[in-house]
Amino acid sequence: GLSNSRRFAVGTRDEALEKEPNNTAEQAADVTPDTLVNGACDPQNYDYYRISAKKGQRYIIDCTALRIDSRAQVVLTLLDSSGAEVQSSRATKDRDPMLDFTSSEDAPVMLRVNDLTFRGGDEHPYRLLVTTGPWIDYVDPPFLKAGVDNEVTLYGRNLPGGTPVEDVKLDGRSVDRLKVVIKAPSDL
Repeated sequence: GLSNSRRFAVGTRDEALEKEPNNTAEQAADVTPDTLVNGACDPQNYDYYRISAKKGQRYIIDCTALRIDSRAQVVLTLLDSSGAEVQSSRATKDRDPMLDFTSSEDAPVMLRVNDLTFRGGDEHPYRLLVTTGPWIDYVDPPFLKAGVDNEVTLYGRNLPGGTPVEDVKLDGRSVDRLKVVIKAPSDL
């Protein structure tokens, strides 16, 4: 017979598995930017990760869980070096959390990950990405005409050559705008 369909993720980045124990700030696992961490929420507990933040650098932290059929409703909380909450997010991007922050100093910050109702286990996996690279939020127009050069405007964060747009904000943060030309194939 047929089994139930399941979503799965295929990536192009370096990937790592969550290293246990990481349930306290003292046990936090170091996260290298642009490496994707595969983990799972722990029941009645937190997962901690350490990010060596650089002053003025913009970081995007994206957690994929519900988008890959996980039962985890992940909450991301960013803590400064004193343990104070800097930012928190849940259910912002396609029902999963995303944080966008710019470091005010050269200092490590802690990222705390947990399920909203503190459930956990094998059915509560997540994929965590901390990146300083380009992040596209949306494209205008959202379509291409086949076989010709199409000028589109990218809106996102950390776009190389992009200009900040103060009147467009996502999650309270301004985004960059970048015009590009994309040639769409004529044979779809």
